Amino acid sequence: AEGAKTCEFCSYVRNEENGNKRCEKSYKRACKEAAKWNAPYFFKCHAGLVLWAVPLIVSEENIGCIVCGQALLWEADEYFIEEILDTNQDIFYDENILKEKLKKLEVISADKCQSSAE
Repeated sequence: AEGAKTCEFCSYVRNEENGNKRCEKSYKRACKEAAKWNAPYFFKCHAGLVLWAVPLIVSEENIGCIVCGQALLWEADEYFIEEILDTNQDIFYDENILKEKLKKLEVISADKCQSSAE
């Protein structure tokens, strides 16, 4: 989103055209779900991070959505990296750069994730 601070991992992932398109698609889908349920909606992006979409309700009308997160619920191991590469074979992501960027992400508990959304 414009004006939002993007973590280094997401900046790298979004630098590829198809990566950016997949990010936008998952954000849109999550915002639709949050609006539908009128509640925070948790999701995993195409690159494996946990995010949540929170609907903005004013006078009982949904005026938009905020997407937060870019977090991990567990340490990113070799399987995590393999899953990103396997599910995104049409996008060139350098495995070593992914590992380097993932190390900088915060690992948070599911409870902290839920309380942040609320």
